[in-house]
Amino acid sequence: MNGYYTVRAVSDALSTRECIMLETAYAHALTTAGGGADAVRELCLRAAAEGTLVGQAGEALNEVRAKAEAVIRVEFDVPSDCRFRIEAWTAVDL
Repeated sequence: MNGYYTVRAVSDALSTRECIMLETAYAHALTTAGGGADAVRELCLRAAAEGTLVGQAGEALNEVRAKAEAVIRVEFDVPSDCRFRIEAWTAVDL
């Protein structure tokens, strides 16, 4: 069983191309702020398993997300209504 996470930028003011660009940049900033892709994946999976963002892993994930979002909002012209969503899940690779 493997774990995965995806990042999604949600905004009525962005085109699909702009969303993809921001999602890619946010994922990179998230990886940097969180200590690497594996660390972020594990943090996302632990937070999802807790089922809340107020548990230990959820709070740690919120800190990493805030750092990543701060970087993105400085480096890019991000609409004020834009929100970044992270989804985590596990799956069996075939």
